[in-house]
Amino acid sequence: MIKHEIVFSLRCPLCTEPIVLPRRSSLGIYAGPRFIPARIGQITLLCAKYGRMCQSTLENIVQDLFRPDARDRADSTALWEVTCECAHGSCRLPHTIYTSWAAGASQHEVVDLILQVEDTIRCAAGHYLKLRTGGVRARKLE
Repeated sequence: MIKHEIVFSLRCPLCTEPIVLPRRSSLGIYAGPRFIPARIGQITLLCAKYGRMCQSTLENIVQDLFRPDARDRADSTALWEVTCECAHGSCRLPHTIYTSWAAGASQHEVVDLILQVEDTIRCAAGHYLKLRTGGVRARKLE
């Protein structure tokens, strides 16, 4: 008999691929058989498959069954949190972008990935978000 582990995933709105959430992160925590999301409205995701940014909510978190024989695939990717400031004029509003990317990647690789994205999203100030190299930081959520 194959055992399954319960995990929680956020489905990418563009490609529908599941992004397995770590047990504790800025998005929320596992609490026994449920996930308690943080009090965050919309979140910005970079779809690694299509290289485009999109908006999602934590309402899109679903409970999944994880098979141990799939661990190699799951361990090869991780949820990354990228923080930045809008570089449009003197805006400097903070933004957080999440993406699923190689677990073994460096912070610099993930920052470069974000900076290369052609698609843009709206800043809370109403203009399109602009990024600059020195103002982007990435960390792997584990």
